[in-house]
Amino acid sequence: MSIVYPFFLSITQPNDNIPTMVIRQFDEGTQVLDVTITEHGKPKDISNLIPLFCVKQGHHAGLGLSEQKVTKIIDAKKGKLQYTLTNYDMQSVGENTAYFSFRELQEDLSWRQQFSTRDFTYQVKESIYEDGIKDSNYIWTFEEILRYFTEWVKTCQEIYDDWYLVAQAELQRIISEFQGWITSSQERYDQWTAVQRAEFDEWFASIKAILDENVAGNLLNLIEELKQSHFTLKSGETGILRTIRDDKFSLNRTVTKVGTVPHAKEVSALVIAEIDSQQQDTFFLRKVGSI
Repeated sequence: MSIVYPFFLSITQPNDNIPTMVIRQFDEGTQVLDVTITEHGKPKDISNLIPLFCVKQGHHAGLGLSEQKVTKIIDAKKGKLQYTLTNYDMQSVGENTAYFSFRELQEDLSWRQQFSTRDFTYQVKESIYEDGIKDSNYIWTFEEILRYFTEWVKTCQEIYDDWYLVAQAELQRIISEFQGWITSSQERYDQWTAVQRAEFDEWFASIKAILDENVAGNLLNLIEELKQSHFTLKSGETGILRTIRDDKFSLNRTVTKVGTVPHAKEVSALVIAEIDSQQQDTFFLRKVGSI
C-alpha cells in the first residue's frame, strides 16, 4: 500500500504551506508525492514538457544529487502529476531539498529547462538496517548518459571528418604528383624514341644501297674488302685456311718455311705464334702441338 502526500507546488510563490513529510529510508516504492503545479495560484499547463524530480541530499557540499524522470502525468492541462520516491531520493538521512523541473528535450538530446517549482523539503529517517548513505556522486539519468554519448560520437565524427579532409588532400597531392611523373616520363620516352628512330633511319639509309636489286654483287664486294683487311695463309700440308688479323702486315712480307713437324698425316698440327711488337719482322713460336 502506498502512502500518498498530496500538496500544491508553485512556480511563482514560496511553498510555505506544504506539510512536513517524514519518510523512512528504504521505504522504496511506497512514498508517493501527489503534486499539483500552480502559477499565481492557478493550475499550470505542463503539456509537452518532461518533468524531473531534482533533489540535493542534505545541506553540506559534496552530498549526492539526483535527477529522476517523472513518468506518471495525471492531467497535464491541470498540472497534476505523481512521483514515487526511489532509493536515490533517500540517500541522505535528514533534511533534503527538492523541486520539480520542467524541460524540453532538444534535438541534440540536451535538456532545456522551461521553468521549475520553488523548493520544498522532506525528512528522511534512518532505518534499523542502515545508518544512511553518503554519496558524493552525481546520479546519472539515462537521457543524460545518452546525450553525453551522442556528443562523444559527434566529436569523434568531427575528428574523423577533419582527418578525412586532410587525408583526401594528401591523396590528391600524391595522385597529382604521380600524374605529373607519368607525363614527364612519357615526354622523355617520346624524345628518346624520336632520337632512336632518327638514328635507325640514318643507318637504314646507309645500307639501303647495299640492299638493292644487286644484293649478291654488293655482298661479294664487301667480302673482298674484308679479305683485303685480313691475312690469309694456305697451308699446303693440311689444306686448312687460317685467317690472322694483322692490319695488312703480311701484304708486304713473306713467310719462309724453315722446317717440318713430324706428325701423323691424318691429324693437323697447331702452331701458335706472335709477331715481335717492336721490330715487326719476326714470328715467335709460342706452342707447337696437335689438334
